[in-house]
Amino acid sequence: MAKDKVIGFLIFLLGLLVLIYYTWNVLVVAFFGRLWPDFLSWFPHITEWAAVGQAAPPSWYWFLALPIWLAMTLVLVIAIWIGWTMFTTPPPVPFEELEKEEEKKEKAKKPAKKAKK
Repeated sequence: MAKDKVIGFLIFLLGLLVLIYYTWNVLVVAFFGRLWPDFLSWFPHITEWAAVGQAAPPSWYWFLALPIWLAMTLVLVIAIWIGWTMFTTPPPVPFEELEKEEEKKEKAKKPAKKAKK
């Protein structure tokens, strides 16, 4: 497998995993009222409703979360698309081979000169 294909697959896979993880933590966990993971405790403005005992985030949360989620989703979808394109596109033909093909085409186009008697 070519180096470009490996890099493309890694970009695709990483973008997909980050998109799933980000969507889960920003939308699904907040919508269903589950507590945020412990590593987000250093964001007290996000997790303060969980400490108070509220099951759902405050109403202002959605005004911030949805536009940011949409922007991140757009960036990640573009990264996933670039990775997929790199992974599925065949490697380019070397320049030397293209020159040889052009020479063959030019020779075939030129009519053979007839010998004069």
